[in-house]
Amino acid sequence: MRYVIVISITLAMCGCSEQRAHNAEAKTQPRSAAQPLTPIENPDLDSEDVSLTDIPKLNLSPASEPSHSDEQIEKLIASLAAIESPDFGLSPTMSGNAFLPIEGQSNAGALLLTDHKIKSSDALKQLVAVGPTALPALLAHLDDATPTKLKIDHGGDFGGMWFANELWGNPVNKTEQSALQARPQNENDPLGGDHVDSYTVKVGDICLVAIGQITGRGYQTVRYQPTACIVLNSPTHDQLLCAQIRAMWQSDDPRQRLFDSLLFDFATRGKFNGESFDGWYVGSNLQKEAAMRLLYYYPDASARLIADRLRKLDVRETGPPSSQAASESEMEVWVKREVANGIRTDDFIKAVAWCKHPAIVEEIKGIAARTDDQDIAEVVGEAR
Repeated sequence: MRYVIVISITLAMCGCSEQRAHNAEAKTQPRSAAQPLTPIENPDLDSEDVSLTDIPKLNLSPASEPSHSDEQIEKLIASLAAIESPDFGLSPTMSGNAFLPIEGQSNAGALLLTDHKIKSSDALKQLVAVGPTALPALLAHLDDATPTKLKIDHGGDFGGMWFANELWGNPVNKTEQSALQARPQNENDPLGGDHVDSYTVKVGDICLVAIGQITGRGYQTVRYQPTACIVLNSPTHDQLLCAQIRAMWQSDDPRQRLFDSLLFDFATRGKFNGESFDGWYVGSNLQKEAAMRLLYYYPDASARLIADRLRKLDVRETGPPSSQAASESEMEVWVKREVANGIRTDDFIKAVAWCKHPAIVEEIKGIAARTDDQDIAEVVGEAR
């Protein structure tokens, strides 16, 4: 296979008696008072993984009439309380991310071999589809502790479930890093914060997932972690986490704010260290997620930019399809192609091939005509 993947697994072996002591403590201690967040004025933007190229200079045309009124958005958020099934970002048996408005745009990470019972909420899908127009209301409801019907339980004496803060952002984005680096790191407990046996997901928690899908950050309120562990990221439980999200994404002009962030991500390139794609994939994924959302939320403004990127991709075959083993020399050719393209080629094409803008359709046809790579041919074939 031509995949360069490094999987890091944390084996959390929590003693039963210690685990229950944590649970009791978490349930009896009152929540701390709200703590104001003071963003770091000069955050560390020196990244080993990514660097910033020239940000495209594109202008947004005036916004058209929004598809949903403020009242409709509020009703959609209120209906999140009816959610009772797991989903990407809300699953105790898998980790991963999705962009619900586009079918097939999901990626699973660590998981159990089981029926995950994934059932996406139509209200959540609609909120993500509305995009930047929904951001102000979603941010306002981040601390909405209205319970949903989705209850997460951790059973057995092995593993555990705990609250954490796994927020992340573009490593060279000052706005995000100013908020992220303002939070003190918990050095006393490598497994996070309060440990619990069960947790009922709140409306504000689902708003976090929606914001993550809109912005390309893939925030996960509930995720699985090997082995037998569940990690919770809750803005209704953690007031600093809530404050960080608001500091990163609140704006008087959410449409422009999201557009600028996506262009910034699109201009972010991974640094290849000559050995591993671990850090390089950070830049590749930022570009891929940004391109998909630029075309979905801002197709007229971004289509020619992304079409130009498609036109310049090297899509020549480097070896057998990914379903077959590749030789060392074939792997070297593949790595050189991906580094030259600055992105995981087939993933990027898949992320944008659904778009029906004429400029994108033309370039997808061009790739289909010139590629002899079976993986890429399969992606563009499905799009056509």
